[in-house]
Amino acid sequence: MTATAELVREAEAIGMRLALDGGDVRVTGPAGLPRKAAEPLMTHLRERRDEVAKLLRLRASAPPIPAGVRLIRWALLPPPIGLDVCSIVTEPERFAAAEIGILAAKLQNPRRWTGWTVVQHLERLRQVGVVVEVDL
Repeated sequence: MTATAELVREAEAIGMRLALDGGDVRVTGPAGLPRKAAEPLMTHLRERRDEVAKLLRLRASAPPIPAGVRLIRWALLPPPIGLDVCSIVTEPERFAAAEIGILAAKLQNPRRWTGWTVVQHLERLRQVGVVVEVDL
């Protein structure tokens, strides 16, 4: 966690609310919080005002994060993004039969784009020991 994120977490833990107001960061404390107790934290937040604003903008652009999950970074890459996939096959017979069934459905309706491509299905089959060729 960054130092700025830690400061924001500390402020929120004692009941302070941080929000963007235009380009400014507004901080409100809970009723009864002594100003003197909050002043050291407020000083650190002021010193990092730009970073706090950036963190608050980041949090505002992200989808709601479930309880118990802390967003550390939200820096989306430009599309298209290639993802690595790891699959573990524990029942190769069922897997191969299902892949061949999906492959047949794709070949019958080639305009339907769902899931893996035909080439990917062929490769997935090859990885479990089934080699097939497609006549196009």
